[in-house]
Amino acid sequence: PQSASDASGLDLSSRPGIYSNGAVVRGIGGAPLYALDLPSELLGSLGELAREEGICVLYNDIDDFWTPSLDAPMALHLHDDYGDPHPKQGVPSKAQLIHLVGREQELDRIEARV
Repeated sequence: PQSASDASGLDLSSRPGIYSNGAVVRGIGGAPLYALDLPSELLGSLGELAREEGICVLYNDIDDFWTPSLDAPMALHLHDDYGDPHPKQGVPSKAQLIHLVGREQELDRIEARV
C-alpha cells in the first residue's frame, strides 16, 4: 500500500508483500492476492461508538484512509505523525483496518466495549 511505499521511499506497487498488519497481501508484480475486508456492520458500529464517545475513527481501505469528519480531534493524527495518506472525508464501502484514536482516558473508557 501507499503508506508503506511512502515510509520506505520505494515504489512497492509492483512488488509482492504483506501489508497493513497482514490484512493486505500482494503477489508477483503487485497483483492483489488477499484483502481482509471487515464486515460492513463493524464499520458502522465502530463509527457510532466513536461518535458517542467523542473519539475519531479512521478506516483504512488498502491505499486510502477515511474519516467521517476531518474536523474531529485527531482526524489527521496518522497523516501528521506517521506520514500515512491524508484521510478522505466519509466512510468507505470496505476497510481492512480500523483505527480508533483519541486521548488515553477516552480510549480507556471504551476498552470494554471493543
